[in-house]
Amino acid sequence: MIDEVTARLLEAIGRGDRDDPIVLRFLLRRFRATGRDDLRDALGPALARALDQHAGDVAMQRRAEWLTLFAEAATVSDDERMRETAGDLLAAVSRCWRSATTTAEAAAALEACLGAACVVDNRGAIAAAIDERVAAKETLETRIEKLDAIDIVEAELAGRTAQLTLKLVSHQINVTRAMDGSIVDGDPVNPVEKTDYWTFVRDTRSADPNWALVGTSSG
Repeated sequence: MIDEVTARLLEAIGRGDRDDPIVLRFLLRRFRATGRDDLRDALGPALARALDQHAGDVAMQRRAEWLTLFAEAATVSDDERMRETAGDLLAAVSRCWRSATTTAEAAAALEACLGAACVVDNRGAIAAAIDERVAAKETLETRIEKLDAIDIVEAELAGRTAQLTLKLVSHQINVTRAMDGSIVDGDPVNPVEKTDYWTFVRDTRSADPNWALVGTSSG
């Protein structure tokens, strides 16, 4: 099934259809998991096109999706433009916190920023984004009610660098509250299922046994 989906998406980007960050991220993860030459050959031109196309998407959630794509691409590509574009998008998404109107939109933007910050050294932008949320006198509460599953979905060794992607399925409560405690968005009672992907890397020749988090995203 996954190979069939991959083949169809490869056909779509081969036709020159407008590239979608979610599609490209899926193919990028398939390449990281398999190392397939056809995926590499298709992703190169598609990511190059995406460097120009992403500017047309101004909605916060779409910018967050592009940010996650370019941050993940920067971990496997030698094209420095991926990292530079991720840095520009990180700054842009961080500046737009005030325009978030729902918990889902705010959470998507925050998650993309935190994931990209592992790749792009832009901690000042993250701090500024949090300060803006505080200035709006709103708080975003996240509580994990149940961790349903943790699975390894990707594992690879490139030279001396090991990379591992975990899929975490949980039930969470996400609520945005105003300064007086009233609910702006979300449900404080009924948890929702959420799927997250966390990617870690480690130098296998290093004496340090710890893995470094290099990316996060939602599925």
